[in-house]
Amino acid sequence: MPSFPTSVKVFTTKLDGAGNNINAAHVNDIQDEVNAIEAGYLNATARLNSSALSALASTVASLNVSGASTFTGVAVFNGRPTIAAGATLSADQGIRSGSHNIVGLNTEGMTALSGVPFSVANAATVALTPASADEYTGLFVVVDRTNSVAAIFISSGSATSELHDPSATFSATADTASSANLYITGSILTLQNNKAGTVSFVIIGLGSRHTDP
Repeated sequence: MPSFPTSVKVFTTKLDGAGNNINAAHVNDIQDEVNAIEAGYLNATARLNSSALSALASTVASLNVSGASTFTGVAVFNGRPTIAAGATLSADQGIRSGSHNIVGLNTEGMTALSGVPFSVANAATVALTPASADEYTGLFVVVDRTNSVAAIFISSGSATSELHDPSATFSATADTASSANLYITGSILTLQNNKAGTVSFVIIGLGSRHTDP
């Protein structure tokens, strides 16, 4: 039986010389491990680990994950993440750059959301899911950096309203065409990009926080 992916296979050292035979088990053990590795990665049954030591950390040039994925630790993106069309980003623990929240609301709400740019593809949504509805209460500035326009929204916790939209390219209603839409649906505050192309956004929020994070 192969050890992979449960543990590292321990092989005995083989020596040259009289009386040292190559047995079928010696080759079969190697074949079993190779087959287990191939099947694990081709059939998506093997985990992908990275060393905790920065000097040994893995680097993946391009990673395409077709199924659902769970990050139990802190995920660090050195570049700007792009959310593909039809995708939903859930940020109930907050998405951060250094000590600043980027897109999501921290589970304790927010005092000041200092935004940095993030890209959203056409027809994609970013779902912000804090711990409770009252943490949606506050003022939001949504900046469309691609088109150099911005709007100000206010959220009551159950609905959003536009306060100022000089470009008329934002909306508080889902699925509004040619618009960036900030709305609440199913208790989730959502940003939707319907501007017919990928847009770089910044969100800055000001509201209440129950306790410090």
